[in-house]
Amino acid sequence: RQHNKKALALCFWTIGLLNNAAFVVMLAGAKSISEGGTALVFIANTLPSLLVKISAPYWYHLINYDARILLASILFAASFTTV
Repeated sequence: RQHNKKALALCFWTIGLLNNAAFVVMLAGAKSISEGGTALVFIANTLPSLLVKISAPYWYHLINYDARILLASILFAASFTTV
C-alpha cells in the first residue's frame, strides 16, 4: 500500500512538471517571436483553459473519455506547432 502512494505521488509530480514545462516553452517561444508578443501568447495560452474550466460542468459529460483525450492531445500538439 505504501508503494502505491509513492507511485501515485510520483505520477502527480511528473504530470505537474510537464504541465509547467509546456507553459515555460510557450513563453520562451513568445519571446523569440517578438518582445510585444509575450502578453498575446500568455493570453492565448491561458484563456482557452479558463473558458473550459468555466463551461465544462455544462457539457463535459456529453463527450466520452476517449474523444476528450484525443482532442486534448491534438490541441496540445497544435499549440506547440503554432508557437
